[in-house]
Amino acid sequence: ALLTLSNPFFGLMFTINQSNVFYRGPLFFVLCAISFAPVMYSIVMCIAFRKHQAFRMLAPLILFPVPILIAAALQIAFYGVSVIWPGIVLGIFIVFISLQMRQYTIDHLTGAFNRSQLDSHLAMRIKGAQRGKPFSCIMLDIDNFKAINDAYGHIVGDEALSDAAQLLRSCIRSG
Repeated sequence: ALLTLSNPFFGLMFTINQSNVFYRGPLFFVLCAISFAPVMYSIVMCIAFRKHQAFRMLAPLILFPVPILIAAALQIAFYGVSVIWPGIVLGIFIVFISLQMRQYTIDHLTGAFNRSQLDSHLAMRIKGAQRGKPFSCIMLDIDNFKAINDAYGHIVGDEALSDAAQLLRSCIRSG
């Protein structure tokens, strides 16, 4: 923040002359390093939480730095081109869309696919079965689930659903 605020007076990171021509200052690479802070944070978080998250959740965070690194390389290679911030926006957009898709397809309570994802997945598998690919399906029901909610409340019912989903997840392959 201090470098940015002092830049108009001292031109340490960049200057723009009277003809609107951009010139790199002696501390231009500090500006580039500051731009990499979100990239470094993303990488550190991926490493720190890799055991707690499924790969499909980490994939967008792993991809987050790619547009930023490409934009940084372009900005350093081609003098006067400023594309690092659009690269950061594109990286954040990738993560945002991925999180939105997760919210759209995953039940927040159980972590299992929701009805919308089930319908989509079944439609895809049925089309494959029509082309000769093998297909099987098992439908499960928790008996007397309403009785759990009525007798013990919705919090206990939520725990029962989460436990059932975890039990099912432990019985199948991760893919």
